[in-house]
Amino acid sequence: MPTDKFTTEPVSKTVEVTFNGATIAHSKKTLLLREGNHAQVYYFPRSDVNFDVLKKTGHLTH
Repeated sequence: MPTDKFTTEPVSKTVEVTFNGATIAHSKKTLLLREGNHAQVYYFPRSDVNFDVLKKTGHLTH
């Protein structure tokens, strides 16, 4: 069983993700996740993600 503690907190600024000139996500409602020694991760509401520019892959995370 994992023992790393994690915290989430709202981000007080607008966060935008772009790749190759396309906006992937843009939000004022992003959450920041911190877990143990792992890199910080931003979580966006689905409504603020542009799924039209994303492609499904076989990559999985656990």
